[in-house]
Order: sequence, then C-alpha cells, then structure tokens
Amino acid sequence: AKYYIQYAKEQFLLRWSTLSRLSEYGRKTTI
Repeated sequence: AKYYIQYAKEQFLLRWSTLSRLSEYGRKTTI
C-alpha cells in the first residue's frame, strides 16, 4: 500500500509540474 501511495504522489507531482510549466509557457506566448 505504501509503495502505491508513493507512486501516485510522484505521478501527481510530475503531472502538476508539467501542467504548471505548460500554463506558464502559454501565458508567455499569449502576452
């Protein structure tokens, strides 16, 4: 169970960082 939680957390962080990077990139291009 612990391993699965750790994996889910890593996946979530990875996805979040990617999304934030994409949104920031989009903002820079829009302006």
